[in-house]
Amino acid sequence: MRFGLVELPEQVRLIDFLMNPCFSWQAREQDVSIRACALISKLYDLLRAQYSCSDSDEAAHALNVLSVRLVFFLHAEDAGFFDKGTFGQCPSSFTAPQLRNALRELFRVIDASDDARDQYISDFLRTFPYMNGALFTEEVESANFANEIRTVLLEAMPEGTNWSEISPTIFGGIFESTLNPEPAGLAGYIAKPREHSYSY
Repeated sequence: MRFGLVELPEQVRLIDFLMNPCFSWQAREQDVSIRACALISKLYDLLRAQYSCSDSDEAAHALNVLSVRLVFFLHAEDAGFFDKGTFGQCPSSFTAPQLRNALRELFRVIDASDDARDQYISDFLRTFPYMNGALFTEEVESANFANEIRTVLLEAMPEGTNWSEISPTIFGGIFESTLNPEPAGLAGYIAKPREHSYSY
């Protein structure tokens, strides 16, 4: 990878290993990936407990889709799709009982192009760009959110956490899990990264 001197402050992580091997890109990626998978696993379990028939194929699919959508927002914010802290306004501005409907509205808005959006949506929703990858197109059932779920979402976005550094292999695998028709779906995949062996 090549970059100019003016870009050095933004790319300094690529040469951290010169000062301390523990700060190598691979080590940072591994650390972020492990922490991300632990948080996703916790979030998944908490969400699953809210579904009345969590073992049904329909509930499992809805849970997988919901989990991946939340992970997408965490990653997209750090990847620069929208400003840092934008998605964080959702769990911080709404109580746990309100989060279900707030997220459902956000999913509908982000799946609509600018000319197809309701002109009276809030300024908060207007800050999110149109995502045309069909991730938000399907209407899936979402159970109510518990206070602990809201807390986990808030803890996932502290200053210094960069979800864009997660391993592409792990992040891609989490997304692919939504295509898994088995009830285990995402839960079955999440266990794998913890046993993932990194080679340098």
